[in-house]
Amino acid sequence: MKIAISGSEGQLGLSWQNYLKGDLDDNEAKSSTIHPGYYEAKVYKSSDSEAIYWLPLNRKQFDLCMPESIHATLDRFQPDVVINTAAYTKVDQAEDEQELAFECNAKGVYALGKACMERDIRLVHYSTDYVFPGVEEDVLKYPSGYPETAPTAPVNIYGETKRMGEQELLSIEGDFLILRVSWLCSAYGNNFLKTILRRAKSHGHLKVVNDQLGVPTFTEDVIEQTLELLQMDARGIFHLGSKGMISWYDFAKEILELADINVPLEPVSSDFFPSKAVRPKFSKLSTSKIENLGITVWPWQRSCKRVVSSLKDI
Repeated sequence: MKIAISGSEGQLGLSWQNYLKGDLDDNEAKSSTIHPGYYEAKVYKSSDSEAIYWLPLNRKQFDLCMPESIHATLDRFQPDVVINTAAYTKVDQAEDEQELAFECNAKGVYALGKACMERDIRLVHYSTDYVFPGVEEDVLKYPSGYPETAPTAPVNIYGETKRMGEQELLSIEGDFLILRVSWLCSAYGNNFLKTILRRAKSHGHLKVVNDQLGVPTFTEDVIEQTLELLQMDARGIFHLGSKGMISWYDFAKEILELADINVPLEPVSSDFFPSKAVRPKFSKLSTSKIENLGITVWPWQRSCKRVVSSLKDI
């Protein structure tokens, strides 16, 4: 199976590359390539199935805002699956750059979906908890988190563009997987976990909001859950993630304890950090659907410990 990974320089794209590469360095991985341009993965779907080959695509090679680059790249490399990790993700900036955000997250996703459908390519597209309203009363309405069938009603432009991207794909009715994630963290790119570690070491005192509830999702878990869904030939919308529900303050406290960093940590309300875009107060996604398929969903603390252990020298 040949997998093309768009957005290869972002957090999730880098995580996909490092996961598939395993402990091979770039030269070792490249030397085993039998498909031009592709690397042979260390990971297999199962012991008796075909190998996985992967191709990283950066923005110069594959730009969601330039449909011609999408068609040219798909025709050149002919992947079996496209893992789309590319997106416009600047939540506050999207309020001022609405046209650009819609161009990438809605129109670009439609162009990608159409191109994949025309070439009989499977598409895995990542979306977000921000498609939901995230209002406080939904904590009681959806105690296990938003199910895939809950009504979407974004409260900011970024969420609206991601919702429109989902709708565009659903209108095409191709061979698509739409996978929603929340509070994404890893050892790569920019994320809350890495920011907490850096600021704890440089500032010595942290204030973190305690009135926004959800659960961190870790990229390695996302990748493993995605691969299982691909193996099952699943289609449609699924929520990926971890077990549990906490606040950002709870998350920061666990990060500091795992890193053995002792600095004052103060819980504050969201009003303490005014932002241009409204942030949801409730971001938990229910993972019951994938669990019912037999896919493992780990407690968030397990994956948090693994990532913090790899970042102690940050």
